[in-house]
Amino acid sequence: MPLPRALRRLLIALVALVLVAAAAGAGGALWLRSRLQASLPATDGTLAVRGPAAPIAIDRDARGRVTVRARSRSDLAFGLGFVHGQERFFQMDLSRRRAAGELAALFGPALLPSDRAAAPHRFRERARREIASLAPEVREALERYAAGVNAGLAALGDVPPSYVLLRSEPAAWRAEDTLLVVDAMYLLLQDTTCRFDRTRDALARHLGPEIAALFAPDGTPWDAPMQGAPRPAPTVPGPEVLDLRARAPAPVTGEPPAAAAPPPGSNGFAVAGPRADAGGAALLANDMHLPLGVPATWLYASLVLEDDAGRPLRTVTGVTLPGAPAIVAGSNGDIAWGFTNSYADTCDVVLVEPDPDAPDLRYLAPGGPRPFVERQMTLEVAGGAPVETSWRETVWGPVHEPSADAAPFVALWVADLDGATNPAIFDLFDARTLEQAFAVAHRAGMPAQNLQVATRDGRVGWTIAGSLPRRVGFDGSRPVSFADGSRRWDGLLPAAKVPRIVDPADGLVVTANARVVDGSDLAILGDAGYALGARARQIRDGLAGRDGLTPADLLAVQLDDRALFLARWQRLLLEVLERHAGGDPLRGEMRALVANWGARAAVDSAGYRIVRAFRDAVHELVLAPFAATLDERGADVSWGVLRQREAGVWALVTARPVHLLDPRFDTWDALLVAAADRVAAGLTAGGRALAGRTWGERNTCRPRHPLSAVLPGPLAARLDMPPRRLPGDAYMPRVQGPGFGASERFAVAPGREREGFFHMPCGTSGHPLSPWYRSEHDDWAAGRFVPFLPGDAMHHLVLAPAGAEASP
Repeated sequence: MPLPRALRRLLIALVALVLVAAAAGAGGALWLRSRLQASLPATDGTLAVRGPAAPIAIDRDARGRVTVRARSRSDLAFGLGFVHGQERFFQMDLSRRRAAGELAALFGPALLPSDRAAAPHRFRERARREIASLAPEVREALERYAAGVNAGLAALGDVPPSYVLLRSEPAAWRAEDTLLVVDAMYLLLQDTTCRFDRTRDALARHLGPEIAALFAPDGTPWDAPMQGAPRPAPTVPGPEVLDLRARAPAPVTGEPPAAAAPPPGSNGFAVAGPRADAGGAALLANDMHLPLGVPATWLYASLVLEDDAGRPLRTVTGVTLPGAPAIVAGSNGDIAWGFTNSYADTCDVVLVEPDPDAPDLRYLAPGGPRPFVERQMTLEVAGGAPVETSWRETVWGPVHEPSADAAPFVALWVADLDGATNPAIFDLFDARTLEQAFAVAHRAGMPAQNLQVATRDGRVGWTIAGSLPRRVGFDGSRPVSFADGSRRWDGLLPAAKVPRIVDPADGLVVTANARVVDGSDLAILGDAGYALGARARQIRDGLAGRDGLTPADLLAVQLDDRALFLARWQRLLLEVLERHAGGDPLRGEMRALVANWGARAAVDSAGYRIVRAFRDAVHELVLAPFAATLDERGADVSWGVLRQREAGVWALVTARPVHLLDPRFDTWDALLVAAADRVAAGLTAGGRALAGRTWGERNTCRPRHPLSAVLPGPLAARLDMPPRRLPGDAYMPRVQGPGFGASERFAVAPGREREGFFHMPCGTSGHPLSPWYRSEHDDWAAGRFVPFLPGDAMHHLVLAPAGAEASP
């Protein structure tokens, strides 16, 4: 995943210093290259290592895809750890340090803000407790994996390249670090401060519950849930609720309402056996959308458990997360599985009520006032003295101190509960049925994810994998006090209560970060900012009524870049331009481009780019007076978490209530014309021709290494993936942005893996001198069908127990 901006700036400075120092001495470039070459992973021959019980084989095909073969699960974990340690150790190191609050210890004071934010979660302390509580065989697997990581690191001829540039030594991997990597995924995938609940509450308090329902609805007509129906369009509040014309125009000084970075998301869908052409097996497709960087988030691997004669007993293939000894998503021959971020509500705002008799010392809690606990943590800082960070804590968690718009509160987050992080999901390795897969999912300690499962016997199903809170006395939708004991969390939700859908009547399971269920199941999951349902609906409709589906058909759905969601915005813009083009040549040219937009997020379409920009401009202009009012009142609002605000904006644009129109405009038509003119002016700035401002120019994807910005062009090109103009956008199955998109993409039928396909945005290796650094990129960008399974072994490495020579 991409590094934080502050870390990128610091690394640039460090790399510049090292390169200047290297170049200043005789043979500086040769020195640097020799050290980088020495750190290339081992790929052939036999290495004697301490740890394995029997020889372990590590094969690589022409693409660098890894196959690990071993005679025990413990040795498989060791072998995968060896690969991770050689190929991705720096990436793993950053993950554990981010969760533990230890980045400044490697990079210096610029990363102290990140460490201070992580410190109150005390993830390392929790990881140590969790490791101690694990069953002996589970703890052994993590220890064997850690031993493999350290053996792989030690077998390099030099430290990984990033440590050369940082002039530092990597610290050994520990079993607890694997749990920290899971904690890092919590930080990536979930909101740690309940921004959705706080934003919805701020809208209701400052503008009224009707405005909150307008811009933060619990669903829209775009919904495509597997349970229940779409929601109707929201009701436009009357002037008695809010009249914007009664206030003076004011500029927006807070967060621009339309300027939201893409949140983590994914597509996951499954087709039951009777609807698939897979010999009775069901089909599964998964593409997890994350920030795109170099190296990739995942590492492809095929893990083969063999008997003593070398015969395969179990083969599990898919993506691994460097730092963890398991296939995260893929197929084991009996089931195939994948994940999408659920956006279930796993964070609640608990209002802290200070004790009136001692407000700085105590707070109200069940059973009487309790003292605030003052906690401290020492943060190590590279090149400087350690720094102390401190915070106040309640029985519910760390206190967020009061602000102009908020009383002190605790963001009660599931990741801070004991048991919320554990390695149980690794047991999908052995799952053979839908029920077994669900049982694993419901005891897994991980960020709550939509789990889609397809089985060899043709069944499909959905459930939530990961940790969910069990609420008592409230629904989690608004801030509440726990002081009187009537509202609380009662640990984690038990498995029997977790919603699930098994063998749906239409034979389809579709998730795309939007609402999946309704009624009592939705009440259990809550809402942490579900995505608009447009993407899920387009996937569902693309599969509906079709039988005989193959992995190639599912790939076509994943690559679907039709602009169905924006079609109504295109019609609206055409209407505006036809009414107001007059003799304006630029508006006339815009009208012609929009009329021939192609209805796809295609790289050569200027019309698509114009429509997309028009929609964003309208959003910003419509929301501006609401944002200005909130900003004037010091409201704590994050517009980007309101992922279904489209419903409210569209309701206003179509109903055109004068009382909710920005006073800067006389009519709604004037606002729409202003939005169109803003787009035209922006795209033609500097004398640029409007027809040349294509979507591909805007949507140029270049997964970048964090160090490439400091290097000269030819060297930077060696670190980055090549820039490519790619189709796709946010509200369609092919999610694609300049730095965001499918972190992997595959479709497979369990038991028929040879018929499936697999994509990765970068190669397996994280080493820029490796032939497999970018070996997967071209096919990922082009969407070509590439086999799911690895090819013939081109390289063969044996890890022999120290003193042994045999190979499996």
